[in-house]
Amino acid sequence: MIDYIDPIRVLLTIFEERYPEKQAQLDFVTGINKKEFLGDTCFGEDGKIYIQVCIEQTMPQLVDIVAHELAHVAAGKTAGHGAKFQEVYNYLNTEFNKRMEVIGKKRSA
Repeated sequence: MIDYIDPIRVLLTIFEERYPEKQAQLDFVTGINKKEFLGDTCFGEDGKIYIQVCIEQTMPQLVDIVAHELAHVAAGKTAGHGAKFQEVYNYLNTEFNKRMEVIGKKRSA
């Protein structure tokens, strides 16, 4: 058995705790020019929200890109990269770093 902490799951848990009413489909994709595409959030006409993230990144980059896209989900379709987006993005990153630090201390104790 391999004991593994999934950083993406940690981030998703933080998001789900703060925004339980928000739902989206997150897909990791490959075969995309990663210099032009890192991630995207699409607000469908059917009301569903779809996130795609290029998997061809380092783990820290993936966490940051997912946090960015989740901030779009929480802030809403018209928020762009404005104040609400920044508030959510900063919260997700700050909380993620706190939780990973706690996890690291517990595992090394």
